[in-house]
Amino acid sequence: MMRFDVIIIGGGPSGAMSGIELQKKGFKTCIIDKSTFPREKLCGGLLTQKSIDFINKYCPNIENEDFIIDNTQEVDFYNQGEKVTTLKTDTTYFFIERKTFDFLLIQDYKNHGGTLIENKRIKKENINLENNTIQIDSEEFNYNVLIGADGCNSVLTKKRQIKRFDSFCIGGELKKEVAGKKIFRIYFGWVKNGYGWCFPKKSYYTIGIGGDNSGKSLKKQAQLFFEKARFTGISNIKGAHIPSGRLLNHKKLYGNTLIVGDSAGYIDPITGEGLYYAMLSGVYAAESIIETMGLNPLNLKNTYSGKTRHIRKSIRYALLFQKILYYPPALNFFLGFIKNHKPFALFYLEKIMSTDKYNYMYLLVLYLLKYKKYGTKKIK
Repeated sequence: MMRFDVIIIGGGPSGAMSGIELQKKGFKTCIIDKSTFPREKLCGGLLTQKSIDFINKYCPNIENEDFIIDNTQEVDFYNQGEKVTTLKTDTTYFFIERKTFDFLLIQDYKNHGGTLIENKRIKKENINLENNTIQIDSEEFNYNVLIGADGCNSVLTKKRQIKRFDSFCIGGELKKEVAGKKIFRIYFGWVKNGYGWCFPKKSYYTIGIGGDNSGKSLKKQAQLFFEKARFTGISNIKGAHIPSGRLLNHKKLYGNTLIVGDSAGYIDPITGEGLYYAMLSGVYAAESIIETMGLNPLNLKNTYSGKTRHIRKSIRYALLFQKILYYPPALNFFLGFIKNHKPFALFYLEKIMSTDKYNYMYLLVLYLLKYKKYGTKKIK
């Protein structure tokens, strides 16, 4: 039997960050992933400044130029096919390829002495929560703490029958030379509680749509979006579950288990950005284990819950803003608002989206004050 202090299921950004931080403190860890790195990953590939700052702080051996392939300071907003406005910000948005980014993180984990087991899919019947063991083929692995970092289809949430409220996204690549200014585009009005996107890379565009798929209509909406927005010749089209932002019941988790990132449902429900919360919650899980030494399950859970409280709080405010934003008359007002009241839009892009200093409560209050004053009329 192989024994580890911590076993992490999933080697994406959340799992890798947990492993890196634990290895720094001398914990014996093992990451088990269903794929072999480097591997393809459906993702728009947009990082904000707070994510870059995070990587620079926790992974100083990874150089920015190793994973950033392009950047921009301009954003286009569309109402379906009609362009609403272009905003130039003081902050920079960075474009990456997840295949490279995730590989660099997992290599950093291995460089810190972590054990990586690839191409092994863990099923719920492979896990014995009472005995703290995982069965892989004919070999048994023992752990003190188990972390689920394996995305929306997390084996731990399945094991504990935790109800999920996930959305869906569909995306692909458009092989076309990116000429002129690099501007990333956001398309509203194509899907419930979501948006379409077009992110420029050096030699192609990443294009996709994500949102509520409760009516199983997102595939049709994606096809319509690609057609109406004149994105022809898209290749490598894939679909994937993504968190909706509706929080999960962590109390149902077994004693010495934690879930992080997409497994925990941590995502910005407005922007769909999950990488920052994935990495941050991964570090919080590691810190919680380090501080409690993983010996007392109750202390471990309470410590992790305390550290992630501000994430859940921000998500709750964002969900409230989402309900208002995607109410049809309010969405039209919002798009007119950002066109004619650019300080509001820049506050959102530069402060809410790009830093961790403000949450959606500030944006919500400002928006409601203006909405109450102007109703659904356009702001002049």
